[in-house]
Amino acid sequence: AHTHGYDNVQITDFTTSWHNGLAFCALLHKFYPEMIDYPSLKPEEAEKNLTLAFEVGAKVGIPSLLEVKEVSEANEASMLAYIAKYYW
Repeated sequence: AHTHGYDNVQITDFTTSWHNGLAFCALLHKFYPEMIDYPSLKPEEAEKNLTLAFEVGAKVGIPSLLEVKEVSEANEASMLAYIAKYYW
């Protein structure tokens, strides 16, 4: 529900829906709009989007449980553990 209305974000699972980083950025933008220029992000720039999301997340107190390079290989449990930190 927090990502409803964000372009290029359709969350259907806890793995591939997060691979391009836009879902992470959308969540952060929802709560910290001044920290992410969401309209400037492109789905094909996954590494850039993930890096931005993880850096901004760290600034607002979300611990980095994943590395950018690990996201595409992460299993559902690992992704769910990290995504849960966005809501705590």
